Amino acid sequence: YAGVLLFILNPNILYFQTTPMSEQLYITFISLSIYYLIKWNTTKVSKDILLAGIYTAMASCTRYDGWTFAMAAAVLILIASVSAKEKFVKNIFYYFFPTAIIIVWWLIHNYIYYSDPLEFMRGQFSTYFQIKYYESAGRLLTKHDLGLSFKVYYFDLYLYSGWLTLALSFLGFLFYAYKNKVK
Repeated sequence: YAGVLLFILNPNILYFQTTPMSEQLYITFISLSIYYLIKWNTTKVSKDILLAGIYTAMASCTRYDGWTFAMAAAVLILIASVSAKEKFVKNIFYYFFPTAIIIVWWLIHNYIYYSDPLEFMRGQFSTYFQIKYYESAGRLLTKHDLGLSFKVYYFDLYLYSGWLTLALSFLGFLFYAYKNKVK
């Protein structure tokens, strides 16, 4: 219950609930996918890995970030399959096939409508395009300046999350490192 309360009362989540953005739906699908991946790793039931794949496909429909999650999960499925001496090909097919259909569909969609399958990476609304714009205008001040990059990153974390969340995260990291003897 405490975890649920921390999640739903998080200012960032409350903000996402009031905007017409896809982050909430993405978080839901990723959470469901993680749940079924963990369940599959425990039970080794094919239905669980297929459901994880379907939810990952839905997350990939919602945001391109789902593609990266799918690739990372595929690596974890490989590791889990090898350590349990299971057939990796069957597991990865059940998991990745629904997501592969979505990825191919998006690439075809982008090609048909924008004449570029990678429009999301190179188009006028992409981060790449925006960075090129700032660089050409001489406003990309953090490029090749590691100290300023760390300073901007810190203030982004501080201003976005607040001092309490930032302090608790740092203390949690220190506790984790101490408890697990991470150097």
